[in-house]
Amino acid sequence: MRRKLFLFTLITIFTLIAIDYSGIKLTDTYPESLLKREIVYEGKIIAIEETSKEKTSLKVKLTSADGNIFEDKVYMLLTCYDEIKQPWKLIKGRVCFRCEARLPAQARNPGCFDYRRHLLSENIKVVGYVEALNDFSESKGMLDDIQKKLIELKYRFSHSLPEGTRGILMGMIFGDTSYLDEDVYEGFRKNGTAHVLAVSGLHVGILYKWVRKAISKRQTVISVVVIGVIMITYCFLSSFSSSALRAAAMIILSAIGSYMDRRYDMLTAASLTALVFILMNPYIIFNAGFQMSFIAVCSIAFFYKRMPYKLPDSVAIMLSANIGLMLYQIYVFNWFSFSSFIANVPVVYLVSITVPLGLAHFALYCVVGEIPVLETLTSALSSLILKINESLSFGSGGFDIISPPLWIVILLYFIMFLHFCQYKRA
Repeated sequence: MRRKLFLFTLITIFTLIAIDYSGIKLTDTYPESLLKREIVYEGKIIAIEETSKEKTSLKVKLTSADGNIFEDKVYMLLTCYDEIKQPWKLIKGRVCFRCEARLPAQARNPGCFDYRRHLLSENIKVVGYVEALNDFSESKGMLDDIQKKLIELKYRFSHSLPEGTRGILMGMIFGDTSYLDEDVYEGFRKNGTAHVLAVSGLHVGILYKWVRKAISKRQTVISVVVIGVIMITYCFLSSFSSSALRAAAMIILSAIGSYMDRRYDMLTAASLTALVFILMNPYIIFNAGFQMSFIAVCSIAFFYKRMPYKLPDSVAIMLSANIGLMLYQIYVFNWFSFSSFIANVPVVYLVSITVPLGLAHFALYCVVGEIPVLETLTSALSSLILKINESLSFGSGGFDIISPPLWIVILLYFIMFLHFCQYKRA
């Protein structure tokens, strides 16, 4: 059953890719009659991202266009060129605006970044631009108020951090890289350690480890509910990234399985979670976070068994994920990082300390405000991570490499996974 479900998931993914590249759309398309002309839209703001003081990106669930009601879920990425002083108030608010909807740009050359597929993987079909939000009404309701308060606290917390370490701390804790300098992020990417700046299975796993220590080791209905609430809240704070959602879903499945006294299998949980995500949105297969997260989990499930017992579990898991992602990074980024196998060990170790400390800092900030001692400690750890990552890059940290054909990459993954699926740790 384990291998059959995994193979079925792979076949489903590759079949959907083939269908999309053949020109057949995986979901309903946006009505052409509404494109490239200014009309009045009404909608509900689902998410916000402040890219600069004069520019804010809003994910809007459209409810109507020129008075015509949308029956299906239609999302627009609306860019507002205006300073919004209290962006958290926009969450779940109703907005009415006039703009010209356009389809996102596609990749002009094979292998280049496809912005349209990227947005479709987040359920966004069109983009729009406005100078200001003049017709807006704030949402009312207990759940909406809780969400707005969380976003407000996150926003105020970020601005309470020192500018020098704000970017890396917000990246590690919440996956928010909007405050991070591009050169710093590029250094992490080339060093193969950029995954610590995006909330992924690593971060969710660290949080789960500390939650389990704080509650009873024996799973009860209450402990499963507590774990579920904490995981969902963390996903909300990390803007529901696909990798965070995947990890949270797998952890909740693990907690339920433990409560029901059922054996938990990582590969089965990963395959089931991937199929559910695909069912909800087939274009999720083109999301980089989904791709890397799925490959990393499969790599751990297969390669971890081949790691020597002398290696600590954390190191064995990290090396397994790196081995599996190596081909993906070469194909997507045209870059091979020889420093990642060395740099990831100390960086991930420090991140495993910084993330729970940073989350504790945020939780206490929500209750009592600024805490200078924790601020100093988390900033010092962040600076140390930056220095270690830079010192272990060995110059460029790797070298450029031509991407192999996609069919070769797929074939190599099939060979590796099928070869190692029978082995156990030696």
